[in-house]
Amino acid sequence: MNRPAFPGRGEWLRLGDLIIAAGLLVLLGVSWWRTGFGLWSVTGRLIEVMDGFGTVTRYSLDHQAEYEFYGPDGQYNRVTVASGRVAITAASCPDQICVHTPAVSRAGQYLICLPNRLLIRVIGDGEDWDTVL
Repeated sequence: MNRPAFPGRGEWLRLGDLIIAAGLLVLLGVSWWRTGFGLWSVTGRLIEVMDGFGTVTRYSLDHQAEYEFYGPDGQYNRVTVASGRVAITAASCPDQICVHTPAVSRAGQYLICLPNRLLIRVIGDGEDWDTVL
């Protein structure tokens, strides 16, 4: 006989449902913690910028600077590095999502402007390794 986990509440919630929900919450918490909000996050030292031409350039996060990148169709992005953080502060893209994205500073974080084909990745110590055998 199938009985509800909580008598009087109907058939909408069973013990298996609670176990699955708890497992998903644990996975969500662990992934959130591992992606930059926990103890294992590494402050970045460099940024790697790939522009619309496919050129990859590295810049330090230790120095305050402002860079402008131009794409093949004349579009531009202004990137500002200050206080160990990087942000896109101006862009010619129509939606301006990249400009409203908060500054990043942790290794593995990205800033992306899809219309202008700009990708910025923060690199920390040991970020060059993809796989260690």
